[in-house]
Amino acid sequence: MICPSCGATLNDDAQFCTSCGARLASSPEEMKAPEQDAAKMSVVCPQCGTPRSGSENFCTNCGAPLPVNTAEMQVPVNDRPEAVQMMDAPRPEAAQIAQMQEAPRPNAAPMFAEPSSPVQPNLSTAPANLKDFVQHFAADKTKKSMRNNGYFLYGLAALNLVFALIVGNLPLDALILAALGYWYQKTYSHKCSIVFLVYSILSIIVTFLATGSIGGWLILIVAILMFSGTMKAQKALEEYQKTGQPPVL
Repeated sequence: MICPSCGATLNDDAQFCTSCGARLASSPEEMKAPEQDAAKMSVVCPQCGTPRSGSENFCTNCGAPLPVNTAEMQVPVNDRPEAVQMMDAPRPEAAQIAQMQEAPRPNAAPMFAEPSSPVQPNLSTAPANLKDFVQHFAADKTKKSMRNNGYFLYGLAALNLVFALIVGNLPLDALILAALGYWYQKTYSHKCSIVFLVYSILSIIVTFLATGSIGGWLILIVAILMFSGTMKAQKALEEYQKTGQPPVL
Protein backbone atom coordinates (compact mmCIF):
# COMPACT_ATOMS: atom_id res chain seq x y z
CA MET A 1 0.00 0.00 0.00
CA ILE A 2 1.17 3.50 -0.82
CA CYS A 3 0.40 6.35 1.57
CA PRO A 4 -1.73 8.93 -0.34
CA SER A 5 -0.33 11.71 1.81
CA CYS A 6 3.47 11.27 1.73
CA GLY A 7 3.94 8.32 -0.73
CA ALA A 8 5.56 5.97 1.78
CA THR A 9 5.29 2.15 1.21
CA LEU A 10 3.17 0.51 3.90
CA ASN A 11 1.62 -2.86 4.73
CA ASP A 12 -1.74 -3.66 3.22
CA ASP A 13 -3.43 -3.95 6.64
CA ALA A 14 -2.00 -0.68 7.99
CA GLN A 15 -4.58 1.92 9.04
CA PHE A 16 -2.17 4.82 9.68
CA CYS A 17 0.99 5.81 7.86
CA THR A 18 4.13 5.08 9.87
CA SER A 19 5.89 7.95 8.11
CA CYS A 20 3.47 10.88 8.32
CA GLY A 21 0.75 9.46 10.60
CA ALA A 22 -2.04 9.98 8.06
CA ARG A 23 -5.10 7.78 8.33
CA LEU A 24 -5.28 5.26 5.46
CA ALA A 25 -8.38 4.29 3.53
CA SER A 26 -9.83 0.97 4.62
CA SER A 27 -12.56 0.70 1.98
CA PRO A 28 -12.99 1.65 -1.73
CA GLU A 29 -15.43 4.41 -0.75
CA GLU A 30 -12.80 6.15 1.33
CA MET A 31 -10.26 5.86 -1.50
CA LYS A 32 -12.62 7.70 -3.85
CA ALA A 33 -12.66 10.78 -1.63
CA PRO A 34 -9.03 11.89 -1.33
CA GLU A 35 -10.12 15.53 -1.51
CA GLN A 36 -12.31 15.14 1.60
CA ASP A 37 -9.44 13.48 3.49
CA ALA A 38 -7.13 16.31 2.43
CA ALA A 39 -9.66 18.85 3.68
CA LYS A 40 -9.93 17.01 7.00
CA MET A 41 -6.15 16.78 7.25
CA SER A 42 -5.91 20.52 6.74
CA VAL A 43 -8.26 21.03 9.73
CA VAL A 44 -6.72 18.56 12.24
CA CYS A 45 -3.16 17.43 12.96
CA PRO A 46 -2.40 14.23 10.98
CA GLN A 47 -0.03 13.08 13.75
CA CYS A 48 -2.11 13.39 16.92
CA GLY A 49 -5.54 14.58 15.64
CA THR A 50 -5.45 17.94 17.48
CA PRO A 51 -7.77 20.48 15.73
CA ARG A 52 -6.09 23.42 14.06
CA SER A 53 -7.00 26.63 15.87
CA GLY A 54 -5.90 29.05 13.17
CA SER A 55 -3.45 29.30 10.27
CA GLU A 56 -0.42 27.82 12.13
CA ASN A 57 1.96 25.59 10.19
CA PHE A 58 2.84 23.25 13.12
CA CYS A 59 0.69 21.38 15.62
CA THR A 60 0.34 23.08 18.96
CA ASN A 61 0.21 19.69 20.76
CA CYS A 62 2.92 17.52 19.20
CA GLY A 63 4.80 19.99 16.96
CA ALA A 64 4.20 17.98 13.80
CA PRO A 65 4.06 19.95 10.50
CA LEU A 66 0.52 20.63 9.37
CA PRO A 67 -0.64 20.33 5.74
CA VAL A 68 -1.59 23.47 3.82
CA ASN A 69 -5.19 24.57 4.30
CA THR A 70 -6.39 24.76 0.70
CA ALA A 71 -9.66 26.44 1.72
CA GLU A 72 -7.76 29.49 2.99
CA MET A 73 -5.82 29.73 -0.29
CA GLN A 74 -9.00 30.22 -2.35
CA VAL A 75 -9.94 33.90 -2.37
CA PRO A 76 -13.43 34.83 -3.59
CA VAL A 77 -13.60 36.99 -6.67
CA ASN A 78 -15.33 39.84 -4.84
CA ASP A 79 -12.57 39.95 -2.20
CA ARG A 80 -9.78 40.46 -4.70
CA PRO A 81 -8.31 43.93 -5.22
CA GLU A 82 -10.24 46.27 -7.54
CA ALA A 83 -7.31 46.52 -9.96
CA VAL A 84 -7.31 42.73 -10.43
CA GLN A 85 -11.07 42.71 -11.01
CA MET A 86 -10.67 45.40 -13.67
CA MET A 87 -8.01 43.30 -15.41
CA ASP A 88 -10.33 40.29 -15.41
CA ALA A 89 -13.27 42.27 -16.82
CA PRO A 90 -14.13 41.55 -20.45
CA ARG A 91 -12.62 44.00 -22.88
CA PRO A 92 -14.52 45.51 -25.82
CA GLU A 93 -13.90 43.95 -29.17
CA ALA A 94 -12.12 45.80 -31.96
CA ALA A 95 -15.41 46.24 -33.85
CA GLN A 96 -17.00 47.94 -30.83
CA ILE A 97 -14.03 50.28 -30.45
CA ALA A 98 -14.20 51.25 -34.14
CA GLN A 99 -17.95 51.87 -33.84
CA MET A 100 -17.41 54.13 -30.82
CA GLN A 101 -14.77 56.12 -32.69
CA GLU A 102 -16.98 56.56 -35.75
CA ALA A 103 -20.05 57.66 -33.77
CA PRO A 104 -20.95 61.33 -34.46
CA ARG A 105 -20.11 63.71 -31.66
CA PRO A 106 -22.56 66.43 -30.58
CA ASN A 107 -21.72 69.90 -31.78
CA ALA A 108 -20.21 71.93 -28.98
CA ALA A 109 -22.00 75.12 -28.08
CA PRO A 110 -20.06 78.32 -28.83
CA MET A 111 -18.26 79.78 -25.86
CA PHE A 112 -19.50 83.31 -26.56
CA ALA A 113 -22.85 83.50 -28.29
CA GLU A 114 -23.66 86.71 -30.11
CA PRO A 115 -26.98 88.31 -29.21
CA SER A 116 -29.74 87.76 -31.74
CA SER A 117 -30.80 91.40 -31.53
CA PRO A 118 -28.97 94.58 -30.56
CA VAL A 119 -29.18 95.71 -26.97
CA GLN A 120 -31.87 98.28 -26.45
CA PRO A 121 -31.19 100.77 -23.64
CA ASN A 122 -33.81 101.30 -20.99
CA LEU A 123 -34.66 104.93 -21.67
CA SER A 124 -37.09 105.01 -18.76
CA THR A 125 -34.14 104.94 -16.34
CA ALA A 126 -31.80 107.07 -18.48
CA PRO A 127 -30.18 110.10 -16.79
CA ALA A 128 -32.28 113.26 -16.94
CA ASN A 129 -29.27 115.44 -17.76
CA LEU A 130 -25.51 115.37 -18.07
CA LYS A 131 -25.00 115.97 -14.35
CA ASP A 132 -26.97 112.84 -13.38
CA PHE A 133 -25.01 110.85 -15.96
CA VAL A 134 -21.66 112.04 -14.59
CA GLN A 135 -22.64 111.36 -10.99
CA HIS A 136 -23.68 107.78 -11.84
CA PHE A 137 -20.85 106.68 -14.16
CA ALA A 138 -17.89 109.07 -13.88
CA ALA A 139 -14.84 108.54 -11.71
CA ASP A 140 -14.29 110.61 -8.58
CA LYS A 141 -11.62 112.69 -10.30
CA THR A 142 -13.98 113.63 -13.15
CA LYS A 143 -16.80 114.44 -10.73
CA LYS A 144 -14.54 116.72 -8.71
CA SER A 145 -13.22 118.51 -11.81
CA MET A 146 -16.66 119.26 -13.21
CA ARG A 147 -17.96 120.35 -9.80
CA ASN A 148 -15.05 122.80 -9.43
CA ASN A 149 -15.95 124.39 -12.78
CA GLY A 150 -19.25 125.58 -11.29
CA TYR A 151 -17.45 126.99 -8.25
CA PHE A 152 -15.05 128.82 -10.56
CA LEU A 153 -17.94 130.53 -12.38
CA TYR A 154 -19.43 131.68 -9.09
CA GLY A 155 -16.06 132.98 -8.03
CA LEU A 156 -15.66 134.99 -11.22
CA ALA A 157 -19.15 136.41 -10.78
CA ALA A 158 -18.29 137.54 -7.22
CA LEU A 159 -15.03 139.23 -8.35
CA ASN A 160 -16.78 141.06 -11.19
CA LEU A 161 -19.49 142.22 -8.79
CA VAL A 162 -16.93 143.64 -6.35
CA PHE A 163 -15.03 145.35 -9.19
CA ALA A 164 -18.25 146.88 -10.61
CA LEU A 165 -19.24 148.23 -7.20
CA ILE A 166 -15.82 149.79 -6.72
CA VAL A 167 -15.68 151.40 -10.16
CA GLY A 168 -19.38 152.27 -10.20
CA ASN A 169 -20.27 150.34 -13.35
CA LEU A 170 -23.21 148.08 -13.94
CA PRO A 171 -22.49 144.53 -12.77
CA LEU A 172 -23.43 143.08 -16.17
CA ASP A 173 -20.53 140.62 -16.30
CA ALA A 174 -21.27 139.49 -12.76
CA LEU A 175 -24.86 138.72 -13.69
CA ILE A 176 -23.84 136.81 -16.83
CA LEU A 177 -21.27 134.72 -14.93
CA ALA A 178 -23.71 134.03 -12.07
CA ALA A 179 -26.35 132.86 -14.54
CA LEU A 180 -23.81 130.60 -16.29
CA GLY A 181 -22.71 129.22 -12.92
CA TYR A 182 -26.27 128.38 -11.91
CA TRP A 183 -26.98 126.80 -15.29
CA TYR A 184 -23.83 124.70 -15.18
CA GLN A 185 -24.24 123.66 -11.55
CA LYS A 186 -27.74 122.33 -12.20
CA THR A 187 -27.10 120.34 -15.38
CA TYR A 188 -23.35 120.33 -16.32
CA SER A 189 -24.69 121.35 -19.73
CA HIS A 190 -22.32 121.24 -22.67
CA LYS A 191 -24.13 124.24 -24.15
CA CYS A 192 -23.29 126.18 -21.01
CA SER A 193 -19.59 125.44 -21.52
CA ILE A 194 -19.86 126.66 -25.13
CA VAL A 195 -21.44 129.94 -23.99
CA PHE A 196 -18.75 130.42 -21.34
CA LEU A 197 -16.01 129.76 -23.92
CA VAL A 198 -17.51 132.36 -26.27
CA TYR A 199 -17.82 134.82 -23.37
CA SER A 200 -14.13 134.39 -22.42
CA ILE A 201 -13.01 134.97 -26.02
CA LEU A 202 -15.19 138.10 -26.34
CA SER A 203 -13.88 139.36 -22.99
CA ILE A 204 -10.30 139.13 -24.25
CA ILE A 205 -11.22 140.95 -27.47
CA VAL A 206 -13.06 143.74 -25.62
CA THR A 207 -10.20 144.19 -23.18
CA PHE A 208 -7.69 144.41 -26.04
CA LEU A 209 -9.80 147.02 -27.88
CA ALA A 210 -10.32 149.09 -24.72
CA THR A 211 -6.81 149.00 -23.24
CA GLY A 212 -4.61 147.74 -26.06
CA SER A 213 -3.37 144.84 -23.94
CA ILE A 214 -4.36 141.20 -23.89
CA GLY A 215 -5.74 139.90 -20.60
CA GLY A 216 -8.01 137.22 -19.26
CA TRP A 217 -5.90 134.23 -20.31
CA LEU A 218 -6.67 132.35 -17.12
CA ILE A 219 -10.41 132.57 -17.78
CA LEU A 220 -9.89 131.34 -21.34
CA ILE A 221 -7.84 128.34 -20.16
CA VAL A 222 -10.52 127.36 -17.65
CA ALA A 223 -13.21 127.77 -20.31
CA ILE A 224 -11.30 125.48 -22.70
CA LEU A 225 -10.89 122.79 -20.00
CA MET A 226 -14.55 123.10 -19.09
CA PHE A 227 -15.56 122.80 -22.74
CA SER A 228 -13.42 119.69 -23.38
CA GLY A 229 -14.67 117.96 -20.21
CA THR A 230 -18.35 118.52 -20.95
CA MET A 231 -17.90 117.54 -24.60
CA LYS A 232 -16.37 114.21 -23.59
CA ALA A 233 -19.18 113.57 -21.12
CA GLN A 234 -21.81 114.53 -23.71
CA LYS A 235 -20.41 112.02 -26.24
CA ALA A 236 -20.40 109.31 -23.59
CA LEU A 237 -24.03 110.10 -22.74
CA GLU A 238 -25.08 109.87 -26.38
CA GLU A 239 -23.26 106.54 -26.73
CA TYR A 240 -24.99 105.24 -23.62
CA GLN A 241 -28.40 106.25 -24.98
CA LYS A 242 -27.67 104.25 -28.17
CA THR A 243 -26.13 101.06 -26.76
CA GLY A 244 -27.12 101.03 -23.10
CA GLN A 245 -23.53 100.16 -22.12
CA PRO A 246 -22.08 102.17 -19.20
CA PRO A 247 -19.04 104.17 -20.36
CA VAL A 248 -15.71 104.82 -18.66
CA LEU A 249 -15.22 108.44 -17.63
